[in-house]
Amino acid sequence: MNNTIYNQKTNRLTLRKLGEEDCSFILELMNSEGWLKFIGDRNVRNETDSLKYIESIINKDNVIYLVVTLKDDTQIGIITLIKKDNLEFHDIGFAFLPSYNNNGYAFEASKVVLSYIENSTDFRAILAATVPQNKNSIKLIEKLDLSFYKTDIHENDELRLYIMDLDKVKIDKLIKILYSAFTNKGIKPNLKFLHETCIDEVVIIKNTKGLCEKYNLENFIEPRKELLTNGTLTEFEEYEIGEQTTIVRNIAQRLSHYQKDGILNNKRFSNKGTKIFQFVKIGHGWQVCCVIWDDE
Repeated sequence: MNNTIYNQKTNRLTLRKLGEEDCSFILELMNSEGWLKFIGDRNVRNETDSLKYIESIINKDNVIYLVVTLKDDTQIGIITLIKKDNLEFHDIGFAFLPSYNNNGYAFEASKVVLSYIENSTDFRAILAATVPQNKNSIKLIEKLDLSFYKTDIHENDELRLYIMDLDKVKIDKLIKILYSAFTNKGIKPNLKFLHETCIDEVVIIKNTKGLCEKYNLENFIEPRKELLTNGTLTEFEEYEIGEQTTIVRNIAQRLSHYQKDGILNNKRFSNKGTKIFQFVKIGHGWQVCCVIWDDE
């Protein structure tokens, strides 16, 4: 795994690798009320125990401990990425000293780690696990856009597992780019995004009222570019309002419900429709190979 994960920063925080110099901080953290209640007693009672604990984990390939510090190097919490034997994917965890709760630090630190993960080739999905009683943890996990996955029993404890499918995250971002490419409400349309997000041989089909129109990329873009830039269609915005996505290894499909609004020939309009996107995974990214849509 790339060591740059140990050098993450935000406007307020620095995330670095756990080291022996964090002995006193880890002792305090692991004996805090929240840790003992929701994570468990690890029998770390003094600095000798704390040092042994640190030494037992810092060189493990499947364990990443990031110490979260303020800009003045004050240690306030940890973010962990651990590949546990009982879980299919790495599990992201977080724990902060009580005096630094309710300041958005846990969300800020976790978000920068998840951003790194999204752009890494080392992960396909990420999990988060917590006990049902830890309402604050569940609230944070959901705020980080992880979805409930399943309930798991481990060592007689009930755990709620949440998941972020990184392929789904990438497809979500791709869809936003595709819809925004046609928007000229307050911005210039950027149809060149279609070349970046679609394979050269993409199939584009409009099938409204039983009239099937088939396009390649070029004869689809040109008339829409003119329409969006010559004043005929103004204040236009198209965006997704609902979706169902299926991903099977290196292929995917998305049923996308959309809304579009604008002014066409000086008349305001609003309409909805449905698109089906099909994707192929090329390398570590996704591209569109087929689009079919039907306006209401």
